[in-house]
Amino acid sequence: VTDPGDVLLMMIGLSAAAAKDGGNARGATALPNVYGDIALMLASEAVEARRYDEGIAYLDRVLKVQPKNWLLLVEKAAALQGLARWNDALVLSDAALADDDMLMVLHRGPFHRRRGFSLIELGRLAEAKAAYEAALEIDPEDANAKRELDYIAQLKAGAPPTAPQVISPLSPTLAPPTS
Repeated sequence: VTDPGDVLLMMIGLSAAAAKDGGNARGATALPNVYGDIALMLASEAVEARRYDEGIAYLDRVLKVQPKNWLLLVEKAAALQGLARWNDALVLSDAALADDDMLMVLHRGPFHRRRGFSLIELGRLAEAKAAYEAALEIDPEDANAKRELDYIAQLKAGAPPTAPQVISPLSPTLAPPTS
């Protein structure tokens, strides 16, 4: 187990099981695994610099040992989108949304947004709209989802599409448009 949230849930479960069995376990020691965090930072920097293949390489290495790390998966979707690999990013997002792992369920908003972004680029505007609406059901204040819904409305009204701008999940700013 590498995610701190998973560690906490396991500790609570083990403590409850020990109490039920009459044991006196009162705690557990967790040693943090920082490899996921390091890979995320390196990949995020690569995505921000538009070195998408490099970012994916970092992410794929650590996803072999942390396949359910939602932050790494969201970053990989962003990198795939930076390469205009819309279908691959869509498949990744759909798989994450179908996953019943507790931490994946708790962090579905970013996957709905990544899904919506890919669907816009694939010209599937009705599905993209539904994806962003699903993100807003999770977080009604999601500014990114609101902005993309406005963009979809503009496209449906006949506005020309703009160049895709991939935002790294760790970045507070937009990446420069891809050429």
